[in-house]
Amino acid sequence: MQHRLNVENPRNLRKSHVYNPSIFRAYDIRGEYNETLFEADAYALGRGFGQFLWKYHKASEKVSPKAVVGRDGRLSSPRLAAVFIEGLTSVGVDVLNMSLGSTSGLSY
Repeated sequence: MQHRLNVENPRNLRKSHVYNPSIFRAYDIRGEYNETLFEADAYALGRGFGQFLWKYHKASEKVSPKAVVGRDGRLSSPRLAAVFIEGLTSVGVDVLNMSLGSTSGLSY
């Protein structure tokens, strides 16, 4: 059962988010927007990745971890990227939004 949560109010996000297991692949996350992959998933993934960054952050405690986020040209990508970034920033991660670009450009 998929939970559709109001990501505008992060307090509505449960500590244990339920994902559709079909979205997780060997090396990435894929799903059909609003069918198997929802904005609440993107928000929860952003929060979880942000918590991971804090856990393994080696810099001074006074400096926040940083993340770079990019997206592809699909119609759902701007909204999913924005919600993912909201999840990252909700736990104090500094984000550089590269917006639309190629995978190779982001990894360089």
